[in-house]
Amino acid sequence: MPSSVSRFSTSVYSFSSFALSICLATSLSGCAKTDSDNIKTKGISAQIRVTDQSADTSSPAVIEATLYSGAGIGGTQLELSDGDRLLAYVDGEHYTLRKADDLITTYYTVDIPNANVNTLYQVSFERDDDTSAPYSATTLPDEFEITTANNVQFYMDGESTITWAPQGDGQMKLSADIECRGDGSLRFNHSDLFADDGSVSFSIRDWIGTTTHNYTSCSGDIHLLRQKTNSVDPAFGEGGSIIGQQERTITVNFVEVSSQ
Repeated sequence: MPSSVSRFSTSVYSFSSFALSICLATSLSGCAKTDSDNIKTKGISAQIRVTDQSADTSSPAVIEATLYSGAGIGGTQLELSDGDRLLAYVDGEHYTLRKADDLITTYYTVDIPNANVNTLYQVSFERDDDTSAPYSATTLPDEFEITTANNVQFYMDGESTITWAPQGDGQMKLSADIECRGDGSLRFNHSDLFADDGSVSFSIRDWIGTTTHNYTSCSGDIHLLRQKTNSVDPAFGEGGSIIGQQERTITVNFVEVSSQ
């Protein structure tokens, strides 16, 4: 039986999009930035993700990390000062995470060749003038593939189902970026958490919610993520997490049933 979806409050398909959405929700002042040498390691939290977006063994594992002053996303982001660095250690090699910006969010990222579920990905925060946090590590969860055809067409009214294989024994996360058209336009993000049992069913009308507009078509991308969550190095006094995740994406279209 397909899983029924339940509302889940966190966007998961993109680490930077996740942080950006929190920033926008809490106002720009919630995404202040400061140099990392202003904050002791015991006052820092870390959010780190290691993502494989394809079952192709030649695809990279993408590491993204954001450091915060305090305990959570939406707090003051840290920009690395001279003497502070983020490194990834994988299969005896080391890689430097480089700064990236996405409108409001500052994060650090690097691509690791040949993503593999049997590989340990270790991210190290190394400091010349304070305590380092060298061991935040995860592996990737088992791979899966979406078995529903890409660019699938669903109907605006009724139930839509997306399938994947193989199923897992935990939970799957979904995040959708959808645009609707009709006598007005609407763009929204929707997130859910449900059993990793191979299929999920939903109603696009339920996602849209109560409205005075008549939307006759929608389209967008749906991201499914299988995740494995681990704690970061305990030297991060404000905690955080390092997540290994398999991400797959499908483009979907919703239309009204033809009257002919």
